[in-house]
Amino acid sequence: MKKAGLLLALLGTFAAITLQAKTPEKRDTTKIQSVVVLTEQKNNDTVFLDDEITLIDTAKVGIGGENLPLIPADDLYNVWNNAISDPYRLPIDSIISPNDTIVIPIESYTYPLLTHIRVNSEFGKRGRRFHNGIDLKVYTGDTIVSSMAGMVRIARKSGAFGNLVVVRHHNGLETFYGHLSKILVKQDQRVESGEVIGLGGNTGRSTGPHLHYEVRYLGKSINPRHLVDFDSTLTAKSDTLLLTADLFKHISKQTYSAAGSTSSAPALKAGEGGVWTVRSGDTLGRIAQRTGTSISYLCNVNGISRTGILKPGQKIKY
Repeated sequence: MKKAGLLLALLGTFAAITLQAKTPEKRDTTKIQSVVVLTEQKNNDTVFLDDEITLIDTAKVGIGGENLPLIPADDLYNVWNNAISDPYRLPIDSIISPNDTIVIPIESYTYPLLTHIRVNSEFGKRGRRFHNGIDLKVYTGDTIVSSMAGMVRIARKSGAFGNLVVVRHHNGLETFYGHLSKILVKQDQRVESGEVIGLGGNTGRSTGPHLHYEVRYLGKSINPRHLVDFDSTLTAKSDTLLLTADLFKHISKQTYSAAGSTSSAPALKAGEGGVWTVRSGDTLGRIAQRTGTSISYLCNVNGISRTGILKPGQKIKY
């Protein structure tokens, strides 16, 4: 009897302890992020939906509890194009006047390389061409990160750039990362400042592994040194970038390369471009001249040959 009583007492104590134990808290799974598909994959071919994207420029998407514009700086650009590095073709005097100062906020800037080695080539005239960025020495496979938060506009092979990533940021700037050995992001993907976007390499028109780094505003290049201290801190020089007409003096001296010519191509209005429909009598040279690109670029983007026959109604990306 004593043993039975002791056993009942022990069982009672165990039950009491069990009742006092805390029930594990349930994880909050009610937060669901909205997803908007901007491109579709079909048979491993990307179909660009630029027209549809421009129609939803006022849409909002919840990320991390905040409502951010679907496309960064869309109210400024009014176009989102995955096919060409500069689809805007705006005359410089429509962007900034001699007396204007445009204030660009710079938040959470991250240097594009995890290890700084050296500047190989500066912004400015280089031989017969104008060098629109700064070349940073890298070794093939070095990690490349996005300088600021934004959305990937281009992530593919792109002519002389080789493997290219272009990120548009919420402050209206776009940054270019060229000659990558590997691209690690997709077009229309959101990225944060410091997020890995690719690996350094030697693709495109390049004589050795390096990162071609550009900063642009509405398609017009800006010397990255106005933004970044490349010699010391490797950070943004200020929390704001002041854009004046002086920063774009080089633009008036540049022309678009069209079919090997140095003549200027007709300017395209924002929102135009992206796909050229072949008409009777069209040649690659004519299309390149009209779109401000080059024959090599058109062949590369569309996977066609210089000697191929164009058919009326054929769609050519540019």
